[in-house]
Amino acid sequence: MTNLFANPNWRGGHTTKTDAQGNELTNIWIPDRWAIWYAAESTAKIDRQDDPWIPPEVLIKGAEAFPPSELDTILRGNLDNKLLAVFRQYGRVWFSAHQTLTLQPGQYEMRVLVFPDHYVDYRQEGSAIIKTPPADPLASELSLFIGQQSTPYSDAANLPHLQWSSAAASFVVETAGAYPCGFSLRARWGNLNTGWFISDVSLTRTDTPGTPTPNPVPNAENQSPPADTLSLYQSLNLQLQLLENDVRRARWTLNSIKERYNLP
Repeated sequence: MTNLFANPNWRGGHTTKTDAQGNELTNIWIPDRWAIWYAAESTAKIDRQDDPWIPPEVLIKGAEAFPPSELDTILRGNLDNKLLAVFRQYGRVWFSAHQTLTLQPGQYEMRVLVFPDHYVDYRQEGSAIIKTPPADPLASELSLFIGQQSTPYSDAANLPHLQWSSAAASFVVETAGAYPCGFSLRARWGNLNTGWFISDVSLTRTDTPGTPTPNPVPNAENQSPPADTLSLYQSLNLQLQLLENDVRRARWTLNSIKERYNLP
């Protein structure tokens, strides 16, 4: 299937961002054919975030940027790989990258290969670098989006720190048009290192052109709920999200203890 993203593996060059005064920001690279956004200090904070956002560094890295001990882990043994690196020491980072693509009605799948490089401490053992990941899975989150459709943010319970994982989602486009398509990264707390490596990204059409696109089931009565019902719904939905976060953190902690002490 054809990958609709241009420059999906970061080999197609880049430009350097400039600030409002026209000064070149040499630590923020914009991959060709991509647009980027990141939260500024003035951007509103999110739940459980204490300190303001910090702009990340954004670079494209190859084998020359890594010590020999990390070539197999991060570059997966392929010295020709190029990675989009988004990082900041002690950074609270919110970043997104997208391309505006003209899409026809149909079903699409997006995939992003991500390595959350978040750690609170590290030590050298011989030639190896041993990193300690954050205990809270909410330390790293990722979401995929097409237009106004976006996936819930996946945290480290689904995309573990310090290893490669594939984030994937399916989308239905109902109307032909130009849509921003991409991914968003978020870290609400500052670690010793806050960062992600992004390898290949893809967007493919998964149905056959001309196949009728399934429509969402409409509201049976097509009317808005009363204000008190809507308020109750929003309150319960927020409580459910907080409980789900607590469950994910508990599961993450249990698994970490189990692996460390070889418990059944």
